[in-house]
Amino acid sequence: MMSAFRQQLPALTGGFDQCIEFGIDSRTRQAFWLRRQAQSRPWQNALSRRVTVWASQADVGQSELLQDSDTQFSRLELPVHWPFEQYNSSSGSFVCSENDSLRGRLFTVGGSAQWQLRASSPVPAETLTWPSGGLRCQPTQWLGDVDVAGTSLSGLFVGTRIQFWGRLAPFGMALLSAPRLGGDPRVQLTAIGQFAGRAGALSERLNGAVGILRVADETYHFDRWWPAGTVAPSRLDAYRWMATLTNAKYRLELVADGGNPRITPWQGLVDTTPEGLRHLLRLTTYAALHVRLFARGSQDPLQEWRSDTSLLMTLAGDTQVLGRGPGAAA
Repeated sequence: MMSAFRQQLPALTGGFDQCIEFGIDSRTRQAFWLRRQAQSRPWQNALSRRVTVWASQADVGQSELLQDSDTQFSRLELPVHWPFEQYNSSSGSFVCSENDSLRGRLFTVGGSAQWQLRASSPVPAETLTWPSGGLRCQPTQWLGDVDVAGTSLSGLFVGTRIQFWGRLAPFGMALLSAPRLGGDPRVQLTAIGQFAGRAGALSERLNGAVGILRVADETYHFDRWWPAGTVAPSRLDAYRWMATLTNAKYRLELVADGGNPRITPWQGLVDTTPEGLRHLLRLTTYAALHVRLFARGSQDPLQEWRSDTSLLMTLAGDTQVLGRGPGAAA
């Protein structure tokens, strides 16, 4: 679906734009995760771009992650026609994302990666925006092949296209996407939470969360960025996120648990913010998720769902000195 959309982020504050495609084959427990990231630092015109791809075979405990980066002298602009985007780097790496396909190759010092996937989306994309950024998502199925440094995947993958952007990167962040809640392909959830202070600090209430829930033909936008004082604040650590999302009529409670990182496949990688901070991003496609939908003011859930194949990404505020390189121990 072509979406006419353009937003230019101010050069004075810098900004970031991330596009993520991921897919899970629950039958073979194979998964891939691809991220295209662009960001500019405050007061600078240099635009850094990075592509990261991860492939996981959970049953055999094998996974590989590679990334390639480049720097251009231009301002950060979000894609005019999402999800169409083409990325080319000086290394020869490229990514081409279109409505019906996703293909690319990476050439890095750690090895090479390539992917060729056909894409189909049964429903159009949904978008939420707030003063400093926005979120867009679209449930997508992928059919094809992915190879990352010898970890080879092939099959039908169920997942989501996700884009989120902003002017300033948060200190902590959680991103969650469940393409088949309760095993039902008609029920999907994508949500993001941002934290103004370290997880577990006294500033826990200085955070917000928004999300998009689809249930068959009905879509719920949970767009109250700052919940009322009666709503419990989000809780975040490296492998779990608990949050309450609200709108004018409904309340959504979610608990995403990534489990023991020695058992559940997790991947860690060193990331940088537009402000130059370095922190550890963690991700898994096997988070257990429990979601309950309520009418506002009620304690009796209207519906509830569970899933054990959900994408969970966390920045838990651990910005200590981290090792160099694209991968880090989870």
